[in-house]
Amino acid sequence: MADGQAFTAGGALAQSYPAKPVRIIIGNPPASVVDVTIRPVAEELTRRLGQPFVVEIRAGANSRIGAKAVVSAAPDGYTLFYSLVMQSHSLFGRDSAVDAGKDLLPVSQLISTPWVLVVRSSLPITSLQELVAYSKANPGSLKHGAPAAIVDIPMKFLGDRAGFQTRSIPYKSSPQVMVALLSGEVDLGMGSARTFLAQLQAGKLRALAAVAAKRVAVVPDVPSLPEVGVRDFEVPAYYGLWAPLGTPRDIISKLSAEASAAVKAPAIVEQIRKSSGGKVLGTTPEEQMKQYEAEVRFWTEAIRVTGFKPE
Repeated sequence: MADGQAFTAGGALAQSYPAKPVRIIIGNPPASVVDVTIRPVAEELTRRLGQPFVVEIRAGANSRIGAKAVVSAAPDGYTLFYSLVMQSHSLFGRDSAVDAGKDLLPVSQLISTPWVLVVRSSLPITSLQELVAYSKANPGSLKHGAPAAIVDIPMKFLGDRAGFQTRSIPYKSSPQVMVALLSGEVDLGMGSARTFLAQLQAGKLRALAAVAAKRVAVVPDVPSLPEVGVRDFEVPAYYGLWAPLGTPRDIISKLSAEASAAVKAPAIVEQIRKSSGGKVLGTTPEEQMKQYEAEVRFWTEAIRVTGFKPE
């Protein structure tokens, strides 16, 4: 682990933990993937440990408001952060950045969510190959909605790998991107399968590929990227629990074990599958840190290829 990230000894503290309610801060709005995946886990942790695990929304600034609140919280196990933590990383902007690998302690990576590439159904595009052909026949015409750099960068990175070009149109939120897609203001979108599922089922959008190594359960008829000729490309979308630096080791260990057991409970697995299409992980802190480091490598390369400049 990074320098300065040492755990402190917990001793008997973990035996009585938790002795009061635990806050789980999230930096995303209600009904987001972050929100709908942590709530059933919090309920199961409440049931298992006998104290309320309360989800508290501190949305804004690409989750940095919530992240900062946890960084400055007492390191006693009673304030946790649940997030797609790369949102707040300095790779995407230096102002108020929180680099989880340096500024927080890993507890458990709870889930991963599959992403999909979608197109508005009014365009004559039904496959990635047709998207590439359309892009070449109509240079400069394709546009995609980007609520944040964490969506904009992989879209351009995939375009570089697959052979299509698209212009970025910035929006403040994913719901705004959805409105733009449905109105024809933009042509393409990328994000979690859950985000687009209702409109895919209604026939208003069309999924061209699962941005993953394999097909995903929530959209089983959509081919994976390797099936359409793009290998070794998968957007790492991992959602995990983190704690303030200095949190006692025994408390981290107890939290990790309990969170892993909670997210793997059959009823919770099914809830997460239905709400987000997410795959349950429930890792150890060490596994979580390795995944985080792999995410940093992916985004560093994606930023290099696309030429993104953080503000």
